[in-house]
Amino acid sequence: MLEVRLWVSRFREILGICKDVSLHPDIDRKKSMNAIRKYGDPGIHPDDILLLIDNTILGSSSQGMFITEERLFAYSKISGKFSIELGEIVTIRPEVRKALAIPIVGIAINEEYFVSLPGMGELLEDETGSQYAILTLAAFFIEALQCELLL
Repeated sequence: MLEVRLWVSRFREILGICKDVSLHPDIDRKKSMNAIRKYGDPGIHPDDILLLIDNTILGSSSQGMFITEERLFAYSKISGKFSIELGEIVTIRPEVRKALAIPIVGIAINEEYFVSLPGMGELLEDETGSQYAILTLAAFFIEALQCELLL
């Protein structure tokens, strides 16, 4: 498994198009600190965050997901709080689930936990074509973590 930092760099151009995604080293420190405080571990330094997805409308990062070199951390009111070592992620499944009859885009990890990522339902477009942000994120996980994509 290559360093996650290297994969963030390789996916920078396409993930950078996602409006809810921030990538190291260009992650706002206030957002990082808030994400760590809300759903991370106290020993994490803001510079440890390699990828941050902010689920909030106002950009506070109090809900969302972030990854460090070793772990994934996620929290939303819909899904709850979750943390897993990256090496323990075996499968990823992009999904749409309903919460109060509202469709919510996200990813299921190891068929056990759903990470709610509503902003990742956006369609990304560049000179090569278009793809949904959640599929781009899934491709990142598959490449960086060598996990299996379930459809």
